[in-house]
Amino acid sequence: MQQQALQVYAQQNKGTLVPGQTISVNKYTVQVERYLSQGGFSHVYLVRTPTPVYNTTHHVLKRIGVPNEAMLAEVKKEVDIMVRSTQAAHSVLTESACRGY
Repeated sequence: MQQQALQVYAQQNKGTLVPGQTISVNKYTVQVERYLSQGGFSHVYLVRTPTPVYNTTHHVLKRIGVPNEAMLAEVKKEVDIMVRSTQAAHSVLTESACRGY
């Protein structure tokens, strides 16, 4: 029954990750717990790692979909800024970024 519900969810929300789905982000494997929000070209999810990373197993995954190479260049700039600003006080720690298809 749960598998059928996940299939319906995936069909209704094309391009989104499904709760329970496991994905790899560079050296990490995360399992999607739930969808949080969206904005622009991105979807944001609460995910869990099997072992703690920075003393927690709960993390936020921002998945960005881009339609072309020009937008990809802009996203790369955003990720670079996020990684560099991790050193600032009161900023979100960006642990990893990858390009997937």
